[in-house]
Amino acid sequence: MVIEPCNCTFQLLMEHVNEIESYNGGDQGYLNEVFTWWHRIPKHMNFLKHFWVGDEDDVKRKKTELFGAEPPILYVLHYLGMKPWLCYRDYDCNFNSDIFIEFATD
Repeated sequence: MVIEPCNCTFQLLMEHVNEIESYNGGDQGYLNEVFTWWHRIPKHMNFLKHFWVGDEDDVKRKKTELFGAEPPILYVLHYLGMKPWLCYRDYDCNFNSDIFIEFATD
């Protein structure tokens, strides 16, 4: 699901982008600072698409189990690199860029 903000929400975000500092340097940290009232979902339900790089083998195994669990345990996957709606359905355009290739689908 992709959610598009209304113009007034977008305007609010843009007006404060230079005033509010993201605690983690990313957009999620900024959004968490702006929308302090929203409920954050638990970490075990919320992963990056590219979430096992740099982990030890036992951690990779556990995360892979979470990723493939039935019924699902993970409910939100964040896409890094080119967003899937900007690419073709049958081709991952992350392969087209050296800086995004690590985010390309296997």
